[in-house]
Amino acid sequence: GVDAGLKAIRREYNLKMAESRAAWSFLERAPSTKIRLALTPTIRSTAYPGDGYYLSDSLFGGVSLGLRGGPLELSLAGGADWSAYTDRSIVPAASASARLYLAPWLRLDALVSARWLGNNDDDDSNDDDDNDSIPALYQQSGISAVQTWDGGRLDLCSHLEQEGLGGDGVTMLLSSGTALRLKGKGVIRDFSLGLGHQLSGGWDEHYAYAKTGLLIIPLSSLAFRIGGLSRVALDIDGKAPFFMSDSLSIALPALVDGVDRILLGASISAGWEPERLAFSFAELIVMRRLSLALYGDAAWAGIEGKPDSLVTGLRAGCELSLIGLKSAWFLFDAGIDIESGEYCLGLYLSPLSGR
Repeated sequence: GVDAGLKAIRREYNLKMAESRAAWSFLERAPSTKIRLALTPTIRSTAYPGDGYYLSDSLFGGVSLGLRGGPLELSLAGGADWSAYTDRSIVPAASASARLYLAPWLRLDALVSARWLGNNDDDDSNDDDDNDSIPALYQQSGISAVQTWDGGRLDLCSHLEQEGLGGDGVTMLLSSGTALRLKGKGVIRDFSLGLGHQLSGGWDEHYAYAKTGLLIIPLSSLAFRIGGLSRVALDIDGKAPFFMSDSLSIALPALVDGVDRILLGASISAGWEPERLAFSFAELIVMRRLSLALYGDAAWAGIEGKPDSLVTGLRAGCELSLIGLKSAWFLFDAGIDIESGEYCLGLYLSPLSGR
């Protein structure tokens, strides 16, 4: 049997675990009471559907040195960067980042990254202004606030991005918004709604955006996902941009990027998502929450007529973890544009919080 002393110990541990879950639930961070220094291999992606890096679309791989103590986290990383959506080049890269937790629900972020693109000039001049050693700089900084409760989460954030720092032209984007997410246990399992404002150009290009998502599971392992996106230029002569971070598969982004004041998008998928099926390879790589679905993504530049882009295809994904540690969402996407016949392929690794 269990004596009174063991019962008391169990009660104490249960209380401590409840306190720990409450401390971690807001920003998914485990509190650190001592200074920690770690050197770790690192993969960081800013090129997956729904990411918060609108002006950065690359995959970084390398080694990072992290310092963590109290409310502060610092990191220095060096390695290589792959341009996922442009010329697909692999170049040397480095980054520095900082996070400050002002409260369990409030965080400040800053990231600066450098990519050494090299000198692409065709001439053989030995100009002293040779730009081989001048990196292309990108920075993102901002503030995030989160409130969670049983079955729900509310995010408020504002982030400033700047690309091309130190060069002739700097691209700027300030994104501010709120996102609500509700989880259920019935037929409707997940509902999300996001609203916000984006400021670009010379602080004079204004856009309002909205996005929504719905997960319906009418039968065991059968899942329907529905999503919507809209972006509107608030200036009468403005044009709404399409970002690769927008959660739409588009084979030819130029068909909808900066074409009309209004950008609309819709996505629907139907697939197989078994709740209990999982695979393990020698207990080293663990795969859970498998997903296999047929999808259709449509986008309109304007509000009239048939879609300017209509892609249909197959999506396959899973929750992937190494020896059961921190997990990520792995997704493969293959589709074809009905009108142009162009193919659309994607391979993504993203945080679970982005799913």
